[in-house]
Formats: sequence, structure tokens, C-alpha cells
Amino acid sequence: MKRKNLYRARRFFPILTLFFIGVIIPFYYCYPQKDDILLQDIFSQANLFYEEKEYDKAIAEYKKILEKKVESGNLYYNLGNCYFKKGRLGKAILNYEKALRLIPRDRDLEANYKYACSLIRGNIPRSRRGFTFYINNLFKWFTIDELTIFSSFIYLCILAVIIGSLYIKWIKRYRGLILVFLGGIFIFILWGINRKVSLIQKEAIVIAEKVEVKFEPLEHATTYFTAYEGMKLRVMASNNGWQKVKRADGKKGWVRKEKIEIF
Repeated sequence: MKRKNLYRARRFFPILTLFFIGVIIPFYYCYPQKDDILLQDIFSQANLFYEEKEYDKAIAEYKKILEKKVESGNLYYNLGNCYFKKGRLGKAILNYEKALRLIPRDRDLEANYKYACSLIRGNIPRSRRGFTFYINNLFKWFTIDELTIFSSFIYLCILAVIIGSLYIKWIKRYRGLILVFLGGIFIFILWGINRKVSLIQKEAIVIAEKVEVKFEPLEHATTYFTAYEGMKLRVMASNNGWQKVKRADGKKGWVRKEKIEIF
């Protein structure tokens, strides 16, 4: 009898496991947790401060959420709007940039970002229009998470083709062509993910009104070019409180790290 009961228990174990995975776990994650409710209250309070034009208080509330290691595109977007209203162009563009990494196809965000960039002093150098430029423009519309999901889907399709070719004649006939096509897409997406990941903590926004970029990491070094608040730079290296940066047109120089903010 004991063996029979044990066998029945084992027979129902897979069913219980599927129930747990399909019902209990999603319910747990979908049901609002205490911390989630608290963060939503803070977010709502920050929005209220923004509507009342108390931007410093709104910023303080939004930062409380960031201190909890919680990020969202809307959070950075609202924070950018607060800084913009305060006239802090560099901080505004910085947060718009962070938001674009999370919600790249948001039209309101894109409009505010473009308008803020139009206010940057001086002539903003244009990046060189090569193959990389157009590829970056393509991948900028997708987040890293979205590209990861898409690459996983392509990988599953490749496995499905390999398995299907063992049983289905027409798949076997065109297997090579299909695998080359899917494999090309898979590699292309992985390359795009790698490029986006490589930019994390390698880009910076000028947050000071005006920055003299030097030839060397020394205060008395000759100024190479001037960067203005809101301008985006690529971070190349660091040395004793200095950051080596590259402008969009390829010019490189050194700037004090407190003059920029890396993201």
C-alpha cells in the first residue's frame, strides 16, 4: 500500500509542479508586493510635486526610488523633465539618455530629448556617417532586453529547424539555406547586443556650463576644444581624477571627472 500511494504521489508531482510554475509563481510576481506599493506611492507623490512646480521636492522623491535600485524609463523621463524645468540642461539630457535606453520608442521622450539637444551651445559635431552609424540607428530603437528575447527566439527557431529536418522532407531539403539565414540574423543581433552593452558606463554628458578639454590630464595643459553643457562624449580612459573623452567628430582630450556624468 505504501508503494502504491508513493507511486500515485509521484504521478501527480509533475501536475503539481506545472500548476506551481504556471499559476502560483505568476500570481506571486503579478500581485503587488509591499515594496512595490510603497514605491508607487513615492512616484505618485513626486508627480504631484512636479505638477505643483516644486521641482526640487519632485527630484528628491524620484531619487528615493533610484536609491532602491529600481529603474524605469518613465522615472528617468520625469526626472529629466524636472531638471529641464530648473534650467539644468546637462542633467536633463543625461536622464533623457537613460530613459532612451529603457523606452527608446516613446514619442514624448524623443521630442523632449531633441528639443533639449537643440539648446546646447556651440556647434554640435556630427558623427561620421559610416556603416556603424546606420547600424547604431537601427539598434537604438530596441532595448537590450528586447534584443535578448529576439535572439533567444531565433535560437529556438534554429533548433526547431534542425529537429524538424529529421522528420519533415521539405525542411530537410532547405535546411542549409534556412540555417544560414537564421544564423546570420542571430549573429547580427548578438553583435548589436554587444555594441549596446559596451556603451554602458562608457558614455557621458557634460553637466558643467562650459568645459575646457585638455591635451593632457593636467590643469596647466593646453586646451584642445571646448565642450558645453548637455554635450555627449565617449569615455575612453581615466587617470587621477581626469577622464579621457572623445567627441562625435573623433577629437579626443582630457576633462575633470566632476564636469561630466557617466552613464
